[in-house]
Amino acid sequence: MKFLYYIAIILGISSLNAKAVYPDPIASNINLEIINKSDAPIALYISGLNRKGDYYLIHAKSNELETNAKTVAGTGYLKILPKETFAAQVSVNAPTDIQIGVWESTKGSGSAAQYPTKVEKYKINAPGKTRLLSYKRSNALGERLYPQTGPLMGLVKSTNSGLTRKNNLEATDVLYQVQQ
Repeated sequence: MKFLYYIAIILGISSLNAKAVYPDPIASNINLEIINKSDAPIALYISGLNRKGDYYLIHAKSNELETNAKTVAGTGYLKILPKETFAAQVSVNAPTDIQIGVWESTKGSGSAAQYPTKVEKYKINAPGKTRLLSYKRSNALGERLYPQTGPLMGLVKSTNSGLTRKNNLEATDVLYQVQQ
């Protein structure tokens, strides 16, 4: 009897969806989302992304949506703070090149502090699939960028922001290339 009770709970949880953060019609256009699960800011550069196009940041504390976030002055990188989420629309039919920069320390000033001290490069090759990803610096090199699992360790069928994971890429579609 307890077994059926637990099955009912699991099925009930798996039918839940996270609260949608993106208003319509933005949500239907987003096919790339990266959550910074690290304890430090990251610098994000996505080749082919229209820097004047539609991309968004979800602020961690307020859950507010900011459109067309500013790049770090003159670098082309977007600074994503811990627990913030970046989202955009990219072509899902072509590979997506993603560079994630990290600052080794908070020391430094002026233009040198604007540029990350190390950059990790990834290629996403998943034709026709969404690119809903998480980044965590504490993971082993090459395993830091990975598909989102969503709330409750993947039992919920959507991401924390409410996007469906139904057509999301697999871990094997995220190819680690190099660290500079």
